[in-house]
Amino acid sequence: MLVVSISRPHLRETIIRALSAAGYTPTTVDPESIRNLDSGTICVLSTDDLSLLHQIVYNGRFSNPPPETAPKVIALADACTIANNPRIAAWDIHGHAALACLIPVQNDEIASQDLCGVVQMVRRLTRT
Repeated sequence: MLVVSISRPHLRETIIRALSAAGYTPTTVDPESIRNLDSGTICVLSTDDLSLLHQIVYNGRFSNPPPETAPKVIALADACTIANNPRIAAWDIHGHAALACLIPVQNDEIASQDLCGVVQMVRRLTRT
């Protein structure tokens, strides 16, 4: 299952358009309503609430052991958030990467190469 959970409407529509153009049919879920992600789920997630991001990732990881079956989260974060929280880029849980990848966004805009990166990461994760 492919889930897009982005609170900012413009960014959400940009991501959905790119994934749809690549042949994917994502389900849209508000970040505030995510409680648990099922095993094997790929989630493109953006929230300004870093604690919510942590909660979603940890809940997904610990409700779906082993780590290989945990949901894969592609996090889109504001460049300032990444700069103010640099450890998020190297975040691990028991020696496994917490995020599939971390992509910076600026004022609801995502650079075209980063948008392509989201699609390529979804492709890579759906192959495994």
